[in-house]
Amino acid sequence: MARRADPSGGVDCLNGREARRAIAEKRAVTLAQALRTARDAWPGEVIDYRLCTYDGRVAYELTLLADDGRVGRVRVSASDGALLGVR
Repeated sequence: MARRADPSGGVDCLNGREARRAIAEKRAVTLAQALRTARDAWPGEVIDYRLCTYDGRVAYELTLLADDGRVGRVRVSASDGALLGVR
């Protein structure tokens, strides 16, 4: 199982197969659910995402690009789709 560290603080990132398995086993909400939460918090186009462990919790970190060129990072809980933070 390939793992990689994330410079934004995430560790133990899931690869594609592991992420699909987590979703199928209902251990993580779908990416579509995470996208809805992210877009509610930061308007823009999703340009990157990952599913990693942050502070002991599995979460999506989505990077969004707004129409005005600003970039935002939104963290969404994988367990319930709740917003964890925006920066």
